[in-house]
Amino acid sequence: MGFPDIEASEIGNTGLLWLFVSYGYALFWASNQISEGSDLLLLVPSLAGIVGSCVLPVLGAVPDGAIMLFSGLGSVEEAQENLAIGVGALAGSTIMLLTARGRRLAATRPRTSR
Repeated sequence: MGFPDIEASEIGNTGLLWLFVSYGYALFWASNQISEGSDLLLLVPSLAGIVGSCVLPVLGAVPDGAIMLFSGLGSVEEAQENLAIGVGALAGSTIMLLTARGRRLAATRPRTSR
């Protein structure tokens, strides 16, 4: 027993909009919860070093792992196609985050006069 297939023609544009909005809200809420929780964990002085070096990177990798896990469900052919899409999305998001961080670091770098 797998997940039910949802065809766009069955639910219409309104249903697709509802799925898009509800999924987006769920992701927004979850990311805020992870962010607030990580901020609270960093407030504990005895755990701040472990949290910053181990726990937060693992929490950041959980959504990526979930994407890969759920992309691989189904028949072998479907799983291969879905995993290719999932890996591409993961690589694209990682490159985007690295680019954004690099630009932010370059913009906040102190200027030195020579």
